[in-house]
Amino acid sequence: MKPRVALASLTLALALGGPSWGQEAPTGVETDRFDGYLVVTPQKLAKEIVPLLKHRRTPSRGHAPLRATVFFPPQVPAAERRQAIVDEVKRVKPRYLLLVGDIDQVPTFVVRKCATDRPYGDFDGDGYPEVAIGRFPTNDPTAIRRIVARTIRYETKLKPGAWQRQCALIAGEARFSPMIDRAIEGVFTRMIKETLPLGYDVDLTYANQNSPYCYPPERFADRVIERLNEGALVMAYIGHGNKRSVDRLTVAGAKGQPSKSYRVLDVSHLPRLRKGGPPPIVFAIACWNGNYDGARQSIGEEMLAAEGGPVAFFGASRISHPVHNGLLAKELIAEIFLPTRSPRLGPALDRARKALALGRPGKVDEIRDQVLALAQAFVGETVINEEMPRHVDMYNLFGDPALVVATPRRTLSIKGVVSAGRPNPDVLVTGRVRGLRGRVPVRITLETQRDKDARPTRPGETRLERYARANDKVLKTELCGTAEDGTFRVTFKLPADRPKGPLILKAFAQDKTSCAIGGVVLQVP
Repeated sequence: MKPRVALASLTLALALGGPSWGQEAPTGVETDRFDGYLVVTPQKLAKEIVPLLKHRRTPSRGHAPLRATVFFPPQVPAAERRQAIVDEVKRVKPRYLLLVGDIDQVPTFVVRKCATDRPYGDFDGDGYPEVAIGRFPTNDPTAIRRIVARTIRYETKLKPGAWQRQCALIAGEARFSPMIDRAIEGVFTRMIKETLPLGYDVDLTYANQNSPYCYPPERFADRVIERLNEGALVMAYIGHGNKRSVDRLTVAGAKGQPSKSYRVLDVSHLPRLRKGGPPPIVFAIACWNGNYDGARQSIGEEMLAAEGGPVAFFGASRISHPVHNGLLAKELIAEIFLPTRSPRLGPALDRARKALALGRPGKVDEIRDQVLALAQAFVGETVINEEMPRHVDMYNLFGDPALVVATPRRTLSIKGVVSAGRPNPDVLVTGRVRGLRGRVPVRITLETQRDKDARPTRPGETRLERYARANDKVLKTELCGTAEDGTFRVTFKLPADRPKGPLILKAFAQDKTSCAIGGVVLQVP
């Protein structure tokens, strides 16, 4: 006789809640419906998750979170454990599923040789979940308490600010071949330039000794940790990865001297993460960084559990493919930075993975077409098609799928008009902020395009100076205030030493609870 598997559900007299710092959807945006929240946890971790369940309450919506506490005798096979959880999820039919514990407590699936939690929420078996799933992949009660507290703090205690418009990118070299590497870097540059909304700031740290975005190699890992501690809305790594590290930066030696290799980031650096700053959502678009079924904790698991870790981590459990990674990065930009639907993380990731595999029907997608055309030339259509569903499975979320992403959700419109017929023309900037309270300050910046430099190289500049210059796109900054109706207006002269071509106008405004961003291309005669 098989051991009895008991899966008990406790319905708490709670209703789901949202953040307090003004993440309401603006007019015309689909509002987020919370159709149920289920946490599956082993008994020894059940009490650690109670504060998160209490946090998820909104009496007006009338939805109660559930806690499914797992009581499994040690001899119960993993397949029976999985089936018991699947049955419970199908019975409850939640919108969000949080799995608490490592795979020895809450087992995972292996589909197409990839570790994945996707089948727990895929009711119709089409390969795409109907339930947004996340996992706290640790059995350590202290780490669970830490992650829970960080999640609650993210939604309730963080002050609005410029961190909500920051996207920090860490990139490694492709190292496939010079021709392929140039193609990959060209597509990536175009993707950031054309798909990331103009109101966001991007800073890049690139592990390529020939790039102006390369931090001093011997201090490269210091900069990555420092950038994590500074805080941002999103921090993304794109490049090669391993189970316990990301890539290394190799610097060619002088003539006759061996090359040197420097770590970009590995688990040994994580104790230097600090509490206090706004914790980013970390995306690792690389191989192995989310390998949560391995013999040792992956860098993604260790990062989430660390004292000053991110609020969520998204990474691959197996070897990923550069073509599919590039397409996934593009779809993540569309879902995370364009708050046109649910602001919650899990559904956004599900939409991005589905768009990776299927595209977006009815939409012309030149970047996707370009990536797939390049890929067919190098790897062939068969490999491309086989890898699409694997990448849906191998990328998993470590964190709460119901997390409300802190994207600026107030609307800000901005317009710039350049006066004609003058060698050093004026720019009239007008705009309006909606949703902020009273008169608020507006910071306006005139910037270069994301792939251009604001200032030329200076003779004798150090690598650190070159890195700072490359990431500084601001040509001019102006401050003004809004009227009571949210409108603002300011006039300034274009800098005489500006680079040729179109520029970018950005605006940022905030009150005590919310912020707004906007951007527009300024055509300069």
